[in-house]
Amino acid sequence: MSTPASPSAIATVRLPIHTETHAGLGEAGGMLGFDGGELTVEFQTRDALFGLLRGPPKALRVPLHAIESVRCGAGWFWLMPWIEVTLNDFRLLTELPGAEGGRWRARVRFADRAALRRFAQALGFARAESLHTRLTEGLPQRTDDAPPVAPPIAPPLPPPAARRRERE
Repeated sequence: MSTPASPSAIATVRLPIHTETHAGLGEAGGMLGFDGGELTVEFQTRDALFGLLRGPPKALRVPLHAIESVRCGAGWFWLMPWIEVTLNDFRLLTELPGAEGGRWRARVRFADRAALRRFAQALGFARAESLHTRLTEGLPQRTDDAPPVAPPIAPPLPPPAARRRERE
């Protein structure tokens, strides 16, 4: 059984994103990063009208155990790809721009749609692997290499005796 690579040994995967905030009156642009151990969301908010009012750049680190699911899609006529991350941590959700209903969705440029699929698959796989590790860390390990043995099959029951019709 191979040992998983440490998060520092895995190169960081980065993906440029864009999302709407404040019911379309604001927008946020930035980068998603994944280093194998946690998702990093770097973003800057600005007004959607002229883009003159800008907030300070922010970075948010999302641990794998806070991610409930990751999905990606092609969008409207396959022209507006998106990534959707469902979180189970309310504090993190309040810090992400445009998050609502437990989900945060961001759009990706059309040219980055292949990178989006790879990013979502890598993040989903790492999340599943982390969950598996957390669930199995307290279980006893098998020491033998023999396959598990099924319990013996019980012999079939005899057919029920035919009932006699009683006459009065």
